[in-house]
Amino acid sequence: MKTKALLLSLGILLWVGGTGCIFSPDDDGGGGDIPPPPELPFPDSEDQLMANFKAVYERMDINLYGQLLHTDYKFKYLPEDVENLNLPDAFHNRDDEVGIMTNIFSQQPVTNSRGELQAAITAVTVSVLDPQTVWEDSTDPDFPNSRRRLYSVNLEFTRQTDNTIIVQGQQEFFVTSRDSLHNGIPKQYWQLVGQIDQTLHN
Repeated sequence: MKTKALLLSLGILLWVGGTGCIFSPDDDGGGGDIPPPPELPFPDSEDQLMANFKAVYERMDINLYGQLLHTDYKFKYLPEDVENLNLPDAFHNRDDEVGIMTNIFSQQPVTNSRGELQAAITAVTVSVLDPQTVWEDSTDPDFPNSRRRLYSVNLEFTRQTDNTIIVQGQQEFFVTSRDSLHNGIPKQYWQLVGQIDQTLHN
């Protein structure tokens, strides 16, 4: 077993390196007929969105992952992660998130900040994604006009070297929706607008 710090250091390089946006969403944020991600059910509820989140992680599909994220998406780190990993901020935005997950999903070795080649992640298993609370309106000022739910998570990232990085603990997910048409039927289209990381730091 490896640690969450190692996983973050593998994925964080694009953010810290300031490479900018590497994903441009097709949707302009307006209403209308929004196509669902290919081969995934239309996210017409909070729970379906989370089921899609699990499926996309395990498929390691960065294009589908980008479609799950709202344009205002933010990821919030634990204070100790900010300090231990020397992160530039307690938050990263949607473009940063897609860059980080591109590194993790690439299945290619990554060179860390010390010039050391790190083995590629070849598989992701979401062994636990269990809700601990009900969906409720968020009162967090960092995630206004959203719905929140606390989840227990256990994520296993298998590497070429046959060892596994395990991230476990709790994550708070924030979601938002907008009116859309799907196959001519009015439906809510749900996307992730944020996460607060509460997983263990070993």
